[in-house]
Amino acid sequence: MFQDASYRQLASFNRRIADGRERVAVQKARVLELKGRPAYGDAEGLLRVLERSLQLMIQYRAMLLDELMSWPDYR
Repeated sequence: MFQDASYRQLASFNRRIADGRERVAVQKARVLELKGRPAYGDAEGLLRVLERSLQLMIQYRAMLLDELMSWPDYR
């Protein structure tokens, strides 16, 4: 049962990572669009936050995968 929950959590993280990658791409386009304007700093700051969040999600997913693969009945 715990293993099934871990697989569901892994699937959820995969969806979040895909969504995060899309958001980073959109925000990068906004940053380029706003370059030289007053709102540029805010847009760039948000981009850094999104990139860091994405990086942390990817790291957590890797830890979860390591945990799943260490189980004796890994599928």
